[in-house]
Amino acid sequence: MIAQISSGFLCTVPALGALAGEALWLITPHSNGAKLAGRSMIIRIYGALCCLPKMNVIDGCQGVVMMATIIVCSWIFGSPIAALLQVLCASAAGPWIMLVGLEIALLPPLGGVDATTGYVFGAFGAIFGLNVVWRCLSPEFAVPAQFVPVVAAWHTLCMMIYAHYASHFLKVLPNLKHTIKLEKLKDEFITEGGTWTADGKAPSVVDFPTMPHGFKPDAALVAAAEKEQEAVLWQPLPLFLLDNLVILGGLVAALATASTFDGVGDSARSWIFLPLVTSLVGAGFLMYATSKAINGGMGTKAVTDLL
Repeated sequence: MIAQISSGFLCTVPALGALAGEALWLITPHSNGAKLAGRSMIIRIYGALCCLPKMNVIDGCQGVVMMATIIVCSWIFGSPIAALLQVLCASAAGPWIMLVGLEIALLPPLGGVDATTGYVFGAFGAIFGLNVVWRCLSPEFAVPAQFVPVVAAWHTLCMMIYAHYASHFLKVLPNLKHTIKLEKLKDEFITEGGTWTADGKAPSVVDFPTMPHGFKPDAALVAAAEKEQEAVLWQPLPLFLLDNLVILGGLVAALATASTFDGVGDSARSWIFLPLVTSLVGAGFLMYATSKAINGGMGTKAVTDLL
């Protein structure tokens, strides 16, 4: 019982932080400047880095599903179904939260956070990964042994997707330097007391020059930022959803197949050491990238030189 409570607490804290601090406000309407500015950053920077349109909706919805499931299932003791759902969602949440941390680490101070926040996200990602390992190794958490290889494979796949996106981030970040500067100006405008309302929707860059207090960014900067956005190789939203459907379909098939091997012993739990390695490597990379980004590395110098 002590182990279950300890693990539940360790999972719930970062999950609640991600749920309240990012996921929920991304998919709920807002009409105040700070939230609109934050949503604009998500769409035009994080979305562009991922090549995904409507990133606020994608990021918000997947965050709510994963984090809410982790929180609820962490406190349902003795249920194999709840235990399995918990580790599957935590397996995906770890890489996801580390990817968000990498994006924050690569940017200049925006939205009230700076690059050092990457360390926090790296720690949270490691906590999720290590909890998956802990829960799959110990029968006390009720994760059936025959499903552990599937969890290990799922976590590894999620980490591979994280690695792919991370590599892309580092490659294209300098290509968004004018966009980043424009978003930073928006953020500073709000911080300094400017008001920004647009009927609950983030104003586009076209609306931006008409904001109150006579605030108007340089026309050349606006044009350069729009050119960067047009150059992004956006993945159509239906195709992204289809990709996810295929991946989840493979997971369902693997789970259905694993359930037929009821005679598998606890030796199957040794598969979970693969996620142990990938979690530590992923978190370690984020810590390293954060330390380098703080000093202008990882392509951030090209962005900060423009500010």
